[in-house]
Amino acid sequence: SLDSQENVTLGAYSPVELSVKTRSQEINCRTYIMNSCVYALPSPQYLQVIVMGAEQNGLPKDYQDKLRSIKTNMYKGLLPMMAELEQARRRARE
Repeated sequence: SLDSQENVTLGAYSPVELSVKTRSQEINCRTYIMNSCVYALPSPQYLQVIVMGAEQNGLPKDYQDKLRSIKTNMYKGLLPMMAELEQARRRARE
């Protein structure tokens, strides 16, 4: 679950329920707030997920370009989750 991914039980993040208003509706959403802010560059993999989300949701191109320009921590290790995300992305396109 997202709670376990975001380490809620360890106190890293707190889940928050909120309403988001669009032009046509109000949507109940769940987000996470970091309990202890640690400033660090994102991993290339995490930035890729953020950019993919911006693309998939049709966010403005200039915003997508700004995301792509963010420097990363250059981590090159393998993350099995990235392969799973890529498989899900391919299935969604089929």
